[in-house]
Amino acid sequence: MKKLTVILALLLSSCTASLQEPPTTVPTNTPLPTPTTTLAPTPEEAPVNEIPPPGPQNQPQLPPIKGGNTIPNIGQPFWIPVGQTAELEVDGAKYAITFLEVTEDSRCPQGAQCIVAGNVGVKLSVSKDGGEAVEVILSRGDVGETQPTVQFEAISMTLNNVAPLASVGEAVDPATYHLELLIVHQ
Repeated sequence: MKKLTVILALLLSSCTASLQEPPTTVPTNTPLPTPTTTLAPTPEEAPVNEIPPPGPQNQPQLPPIKGGNTIPNIGQPFWIPVGQTAELEVDGAKYAITFLEVTEDSRCPQGAQCIVAGNVGVKLSVSKDGGEAVEVILSRGDVGETQPTVQFEAISMTLNNVAPLASVGEAVDPATYHLELLIVHQ
């Protein structure tokens, strides 16, 4: 018990000694830092549209259309206009993929600052060897659930991009949409 009392006395004496020391002062000629509060990000720090907008400086390079059809190379992204068909052959089977329409386009328009990039969705018609066509929906973005890739038979189709992107105050004419698609063999 004596040891405990001695230890407590030593602790108390060191505490009171530190309280009696003079406080540290800042010389009067030293300016104090000005406190700052950031309430919102500046335009340079604001979130940006993550889907790259195809503007005049970076319009998609569209493939040549032969007889109304696009003939892509498997494993390489290609652009296809709305209403057109891409035809390709994989393992002796002929696939036809038609870009029917854009089903959703909530992407952040050019010239706007958005918290989210938004989504874009497309409807395709896919058939093999002239058989019955199946409609598939591909979507890409950062809001809710999206499905950028779908498999059909021996091929996998991935939505890379859709152009053009709307501008603030200007809607996109649905007839001008182009889809960038990547098809790979499974």
